[in-house]
Amino acid sequence: EDGDAAIARVDELSPDIVRSIRSGAFDGIVTDENTLASNPVLRARKETSLVVFGTRPLEDKDKNVTYIQNDDRMIGRLGAQHFLGLGNFRSFGFVPTVVPHVWSRDRAEGFAEELAKTGQTAEVFDKNSRRRSLTAWLRQLPKPCAVMAAWDSRAIEVVETAKKAGFDIPRQVAVLGVDNDELICGFTSPSISSVYPPHEENGIAAGKALNRLFAKTRGKK
Repeated sequence: EDGDAAIARVDELSPDIVRSIRSGAFDGIVTDENTLASNPVLRARKETSLVVFGTRPLEDKDKNVTYIQNDDRMIGRLGAQHFLGLGNFRSFGFVPTVVPHVWSRDRAEGFAEELAKTGQTAEVFDKNSRRRSLTAWLRQLPKPCAVMAAWDSRAIEVVETAKKAGFDIPRQVAVLGVDNDELICGFTSPSISSVYPPHEENGIAAGKALNRLFAKTRGKK
């Protein structure tokens, strides 16, 4: 909103960028929780305002940090509603992220909660269970089955695994992702459907949150 503001997009925390952050070159940073967690340098300067897409325990939150979170349970519910509106599936499954994330868990829970309203259950893939392979897990799901993945990249893994196992997609295994990444969903054979979170709205909210943090900081000076 500030016409005099300079905005830089950083795709990688290179040594030069890290030095810039430490020197105070950035007044504000918008980042994701994974980047923040793995790069504590972002927290090094208390004068730098941070807007983070993700959640943290309340006791871990600083005054110069604002967190923005998707309603991930609702995303899971929307996925279940999509499948329930398509027809009669004999089983439903959810494939979480490889590394556990709160948002992945919440999407799985929302998916299961919505299915439960119609008396259906969702089986969540667990790589640590007896069926360690995704292939074996898919094979034991009664067909036709509907599988939601935590996000689009994981959905692609489900599609490729199902294809290698000889399943017809989507007749035997219907797959749904999250994020509606056109480069992923549109160029996969077959293409996959995907739940689209409010990314643009979240970006606007991030900008407004950053401005509020700036206002608090300037007010103290």
